[in-house]
Amino acid sequence: MSFMSDKLDIQQLREIWRQNGPDVKLAGEISNLLLNKKCFFELEMFLSTLPNTEKYKTEEALNRSRAYLEFQRKRYGNLYQLLKGNTFTDAEDLVKLWDAAHYEEERAKKRKPLTPLAKFRIRQRFTPPKTICPKGRQKSTLPKEATRILQSWLNDNLEKPYPDAETKERLQQLTQLSKTQVNTWFANARRRLNRNRQQEDTKKPTRESKPKPRSSLCTPTSPPPNACPWALGGIHELAPMTHGIPFLCQEMRHYYTHGIEPHTAAQILLNLHQN
Repeated sequence: MSFMSDKLDIQQLREIWRQNGPDVKLAGEISNLLLNKKCFFELEMFLSTLPNTEKYKTEEALNRSRAYLEFQRKRYGNLYQLLKGNTFTDAEDLVKLWDAAHYEEERAKKRKPLTPLAKFRIRQRFTPPKTICPKGRQKSTLPKEATRILQSWLNDNLEKPYPDAETKERLQQLTQLSKTQVNTWFANARRRLNRNRQQEDTKKPTRESKPKPRSSLCTPTSPPPNACPWALGGIHELAPMTHGIPFLCQEMRHYYTHGIEPHTAAQILLNLHQN
């Protein structure tokens, strides 16, 4: 009925329904008016009084009002079931409602606001049903001039690609884009930058670590090829052969380095010492 108006108050709507109902089309108009007025309590009461018949269950206007009511009451499971189980025309607003419900569930789970990137990932994870989005999500293409302006700012700020609130507002004015569009563009751009940097890092050859040269102070001195093994020992190792005489111990090193047997060298030195 075309006589319905937003200026009608709740009492007038009740009277119209009492005089002209029950009628499924009238019920759809009344529910739509209550929804526009955001009278969710009255809307819920009105929907609960409708006949429980198939035509009232499948009426699109009523189901649209039911969907918004379920969202308002945070009954997201009922909302998803309602949107999947009924067909809607011109349902772009219901796709946004579908996304908003998933945002709210994720935000409540994480207990913090969602970033544009987080919302983007949620939209990718939860595809709207064909009953409200038969052709799937349509990729929105920004105007070339807007993209050029955003890309120019990004190229000048690659080290810190995070525009502050004032810069975003200025970019919004220059590009005529919404705040959400600007935030989403930068979130996607930063993700592309990180992916490209990771790919470049994987292409770089890995440097093999070369062993550090040992200090000459730590490198042991190699003995002469013909040196006796005892020539490298300490004085205490030579003491039994020289009766513990330190002087002879030092002299024996000289003989050892010339290939003389230790016992022979010790005897020579003892004889020299006694004489």
